[in-house]
Amino acid sequence: MRGRSLLCVSILIIAILGAFIWISPFKAPVTPEEEVEKEAQQASEKEAQEPTKTEKQEVPVTLDDYNWSIGIPSWKVLNYTAEGLKRIKIDFLKGAVSAGLYTPNQPVNETLIKENLLMKEKLNATVYAVRFILQYKNGEFYAPGAEEPKIDDYLRSVMADCLMAKKAGLAVLLEASFIPEGLESLKDLREALDKWQTVIGKLAEISERYKFEFFAPLSGFDRL
Repeated sequence: MRGRSLLCVSILIIAILGAFIWISPFKAPVTPEEEVEKEAQQASEKEAQEPTKTEKQEVPVTLDDYNWSIGIPSWKVLNYTAEGLKRIKIDFLKGAVSAGLYTPNQPVNETLIKENLLMKEKLNATVYAVRFILQYKNGEFYAPGAEEPKIDDYLRSVMADCLMAKKAGLAVLLEASFIPEGLESLKDLREALDKWQTVIGKLAEISERYKFEFFAPLSGFDRL
C-alpha cells in the first residue's frame, strides 16, 4: 500500500513538471524593438537619478574672476565672494571714500574698479566708506539718476564695491541716506521714514551676512 502511494506521488510530480516544460516554450518572445525600448527606459531612469555633467563641473564665480563686461555682478556671484569673509579688527581709523561703481547711463568699467582698489595703497587707509544714497520722490525711492524706482542694480553695484574693499583688506563703512524731494508736510516725512525702514532693514541684513565692520543707517539727517 505504501509503495503504491509513493508511485502515485511520483507520477503526480512528473505530470506537473511536464506541464511546466510544455507551457514555457510557448511564452511570448521579446522582440528586438521591445528589448531596445526597455534598455532605453532603464538608461533614462539611471540618467534622471544621476547629476548632469554641467552640475558636476559647475565652478562658483566670484569677483576675483568675474567678467565685468557682462555688467553688474548677480547676487549669486556676490554671495559666493562673501563666503568665508570675517570682520577686520583695526586700531586706527583712516578712511578712503569710494568713487562708486554705478552710473545709470554707462556700464561698470574695470578702470574705475582698479582705481578703487588702489585707494588703500595711495592713502594707506584702513576703512573704506561706501555711500548708498537714494532719491525719494513721488513716494518712491530711486537710484541716483534713475528714471524708474528700481534700486537692485545700484544696490548690487554698491555691494560689489564693499566686497572688493574687504577682499583688499579694508574695513567697510556702509553709509546709507536718501535725498527727499517734494516733502510738504510732517506726514510726508513720516511716510518716507517708514519706507526707509524697509530699505535699511535689507541693508542691515546684507551687512551682517557680508561681515561689514560698520553700518550707518541714516547719515546726513540734517538734509531732511
